[in-house]
Amino acid sequence: MLRPSVVRHSNYLGILATEDMVIFVYNADSGILNAVFDFAHKILSPSTYNCRLCQLTYGTLSEKQVWKEFRDNTAEELLFLHRDEYERQFEKKIKYPVILKNAGNDLEVLLTHLEIEKINDVKELIDRMKEIL
Repeated sequence: MLRPSVVRHSNYLGILATEDMVIFVYNADSGILNAVFDFAHKILSPSTYNCRLCQLTYGTLSEKQVWKEFRDNTAEELLFLHRDEYERQFEKKIKYPVILKNAGNDLEVLLTHLEIEKINDVKELIDRMKEIL
């Protein structure tokens, strides 16, 4: 079985979202300083951390194993971006976090920030993604 394309946290914008690519946009900015700030925020005040998608897919230090397995085994092409990367590439601002699908000349919202907020854990996120895809 061919492994689907998974692009994790692009630090360059040479990636063109292909048609039908699923795009996960975190409510966090890219870069080392931002990563350090987010790490500290998760530890010191997890209840006020404002990226539910980050909380669902990552623990304090690394990606959750069950999420990694889902990513590795899905047939979908996935792109993971921080909000600043998304805004530079697509020249649009929306409410974050969000999960989108590139539908030709348009981006279809698969899960809004409000829907992501209501998801209880990573397994529920995976179930929702399987339903949608």
